[in-house]
Amino acid sequence: MSNTKTISQVMARAKGFKVPNVGKIPTLFKREYLDQRTGLITMPMVVAGLTLLALILGLITMEYQLGDEITLDLGKVTVTVDGEVYSEADFEGEFKGQRLTEIMSKAFTGAISFGILLILPFVVFFSLLGTLYDDRRERSYLFWKSMPISDTKEVLTKFGFNVFAGPLVLFTWGLALSIVAMVIVTPFIWAHGGSAFDLLWGPAPFISMWFGAAGTYWVLALWILPILAWLILASAYAPKKPLIFAVVPIIAIVVAESILRTGDSVILEAIGSRFVEFGYIMEDIFDHANRMQRDDIKINLLRPGDAWTALMASLASGKFWIGQLFTGAFLAGAIYLRRYKV
Repeated sequence: MSNTKTISQVMARAKGFKVPNVGKIPTLFKREYLDQRTGLITMPMVVAGLTLLALILGLITMEYQLGDEITLDLGKVTVTVDGEVYSEADFEGEFKGQRLTEIMSKAFTGAISFGILLILPFVVFFSLLGTLYDDRRERSYLFWKSMPISDTKEVLTKFGFNVFAGPLVLFTWGLALSIVAMVIVTPFIWAHGGSAFDLLWGPAPFISMWFGAAGTYWVLALWILPILAWLILASAYAPKKPLIFAVVPIIAIVVAESILRTGDSVILEAIGSRFVEFGYIMEDIFDHANRMQRDDIKINLLRPGDAWTALMASLASGKFWIGQLFTGAFLAGAIYLRRYKV
């Protein structure tokens, strides 16, 4: 027993963890962060670098092709292309009182960070699939089993970090990328006689939008918790290739349903309904608050309060709570496998 304790202390110090605090949630979250650095640091850094490079090249191209035809004057935009003049007056009153400069600023803020949001589902998906499987493959679970940490806390902290806490790093990347991009665009605006504050910094919702996006993601994550819990259950069970063990059972059930009955697949409908029900909630929020519309153009803006509204609507849904029963069952299965299978 004493030898085991000594070995554990040495290994813990070697990994940068303090033994007395090893069972605390912040320490376990730090461990998950270090394990997921590729998805949370390396990938966003590459995407951010490519995005900024594309932005710079786009500004250079625009300056070369249209430099003499662009005039920015105190928040009023005038662009002449092939004899056609486009100005803010063309859009006055069409977007429920929103000035064209505000719309452009909001669209720019969201579009510039689209790549960061695009990798978010892949990071969450593969992090959950690999988290328990990688522990067994690398045999690092032996170290953690020698620590005073329950298997329940191990599984729940892994699940909580990869679903809720880890993605916040990506949203932080998105916010930082938006700010850096705005800094890069500012000299371009100045070069054409415009006010960077009136055109870009003033109307840009680069802080409220990201708080709204993060909160809304959390509500979406609550809706799809059964799907995410299934992934970590597959990670706990799979002897190899956890993706196969996550996908093949679903395919087998769908095939069996097609043989035994006609009509739509029950399991596929159940999976899809998690996204559909959340979509209905957000559509209702946009219809009553945030939608700006001109003809066929619709711009939906997220605000921090939208997440709270969506959460309240979700908690009132029976389908939401039925899904959480499956979440609990899948997590219980992952904890059992973590305790007895490895």
